Amino acid sequence: MQGHVRKRRTWEFIVDIGRHPLTGRRRQKSKSGFATRREAERALHEFILYIEGGGNPSPKRISLADYFGHWLAYQRTRGIRPRTLEGYEGYIRREIVPVIGGLAVPELRPGHIRAMLSRMQERGLSATTIAQVRSMLGSALRQAVADELIWANPVAAMKRPRVQRREPHWPTSAQLSALLLVSRGTDWEVPILLACVTGARRAEILGLSWGERT
Repeated sequence: MQGHVRKRRTWEFIVDIGRHPLTGRRRQKSKSGFATRREAERALHEFILYIEGGGNPSPKRISLADYFGHWLAYQRTRGIRPRTLEGYEGYIRREIVPVIGGLAVPELRPGHIRAMLSRMQERGLSATTIAQVRSMLGSALRQAVADELIWANPVAAMKRPRVQRREPHWPTSAQLSALLLVSRGTDWEVPILLACVTGARRAEILGLSWGERT
């Protein structure tokens, strides 16, 4: 299978995928929108491997927004926790769909993903949130590859954003004493006391209940 890359407004690749089984006409597949020659060459190589492995050269066209509906439904069948799914839905609704949700899945390029993440950064969202959105989108598009909607995951061509770990700041003994003092006689007295004494996590403490003596 032969292919090459070229540059017009953006870099693109063109592949000869053989003649049509009915008409006998020569068929070519092209993809544009790559920022660099290297990205186009990498995509060309992945596309050729995909076709030679028996992949469909003309996958079904579906918008990213519609595909996410199917992907979320599949995640529910896998038993993903409701809180995790709520987080996915929030990222999709707020960050992804408004920017690239109208694009067909086969049209997605690393540049589209990069523009979406840059928009999040400009809005002041944390590096951790940006990394989580990138990770979730990468997971969804890996499934799209498995479903033969695309031959390569555009997220894989992008570097992960650096997440700077924050140093934890522990309260001093004086601060803990003051906290216990102001919480005395309130509904928070026991939870705060347990946290100070045991070091248990918030979810663990709030999940406790009074048990009956046996």
